[in-house]
Amino acid sequence: MALQLELDLWQQLNQAEAVPVESDLQQLQERLDLVVAQLPLEEKLSTAGTALLQMAEILSRRAEVFLRDWRDAHNDDGPILDLDDEMGMVRQSMVLDDDLIAEPDPVTRRTLPKEECESIVVLKDKASLLEELETELRVEQPDEVLQVLEEEDVLAWVHAISTYLQGTSGMVPLVELKQELQLSLVPIWLGMLLGGFQFEQRGGFYDQNVWIKSGALNSQS
Repeated sequence: MALQLELDLWQQLNQAEAVPVESDLQQLQERLDLVVAQLPLEEKLSTAGTALLQMAEILSRRAEVFLRDWRDAHNDDGPILDLDDEMGMVRQSMVLDDDLIAEPDPVTRRTLPKEECESIVVLKDKASLLEELETELRVEQPDEVLQVLEEEDVLAWVHAISTYLQGTSGMVPLVELKQELQLSLVPIWLGMLLGGFQFEQRGGFYDQNVWIKSGALNSQS
């Protein structure tokens, strides 16, 4: 009998907590008195404390509801809805931007002719390179060539190129050598040719796509 009364008490407390405004606290208090009266002394305090704590929570929720109703009644802007409690009754909409999901236009890549794509690696002898260099310098930069030959020391260029190549391995591009030594193409070309360095040309002469072999000099004159 005592166990059934206690089970009924907890069930009624849970129902009252779900609908605090409609709960009958007086009836819950009377039910608690009956349950506590039939419990052993060591269980009276814990059961009463737990039940009273749940009743206090019911009173707190009831007060919140009454306070909200009073504010709504005295609010000139109308009632304020608590969306957390009304999420099931609120219709939500979403606008989707078609531009965000549209497939991008296909990228068309230009197909180069076979002869244009293939890399050309040609070993040039010193005589032909000197002839091409002479033609380029005569047509493109005659004033600079004369100034360089008059003012600079060719041995210094050869030494600078040799020193840099000793610290590298493999093939060094002409562009890298130009940037690291901070020299123009004229002294670099002259230093390479007159210093007997081995190099190889890839592509056209005017592309500056020339690679110098590091750590070695051309033994051929």
